[in-house]
Amino acid sequence: MIVKSVLVHSCRIQKEKGAPRDCLVSGDLYVGELGIKIGEQTWYYPLPKSCRCKRRVSVAEATEFEARGWAVWILQFKRRKGEVVLNDEVSTKIWMPVVRERVPRVDLISRADVERAYIGSERKSSHYRYNSLLKMHLVVQEAPEGKTLKEWLKEAEEEKNFETRIRRQFYRYIEDCHELTMDFRAKLLVPFQPDPFEGRVLFPFTPDQRTVGGHEEMT
Repeated sequence: MIVKSVLVHSCRIQKEKGAPRDCLVSGDLYVGELGIKIGEQTWYYPLPKSCRCKRRVSVAEATEFEARGWAVWILQFKRRKGEVVLNDEVSTKIWMPVVRERVPRVDLISRADVERAYIGSERKSSHYRYNSLLKMHLVVQEAPEGKTLKEWLKEAEEEKNFETRIRRQFYRYIEDCHELTMDFRAKLLVPFQPDPFEGRVLFPFTPDQRTVGGHEEMT
């Protein structure tokens, strides 16, 4: 009989609350990094105070999960003579994250992609100013304090090249997504086949399949 005595936690841990061993709270439950042995762990992450995890496995399965780097044992620390040390009791809990497969969206092109293909990175420019009479953006010819006009114009040219590269990149991305979608749709359609007959098609029948008497006898 296999005794499933190890509780498997799949709680979502908060990476931003990770801390070294010296800063851990006595009595709380922590997990380390996947694929790293207990003695080599340097950073720990707290588990939620409450959860609904109910899955249980055997000790052999839990050990195999840890060896494969799929899970880690849940640890509890306590203070002894002012130092944070690992609890000597044998752990009966492991933490095993749930691996969820990412399903691609049907539409790979978002609104932001279309905007960047025509507008650019949308960063506010200090080198260009819109001229309402000419209806176009012109380079500001007055350099700010601390920069020469040559440096200012060079930065403006670099900004222009950067925005052009961004627009070209997203425009090409939209074209590639469209081509990919159309190729996939083409595979779902039955290919066109030309009509092998010319004019009106007549279906001949053998004599034994004709009506008795036939059309000619009736006339």
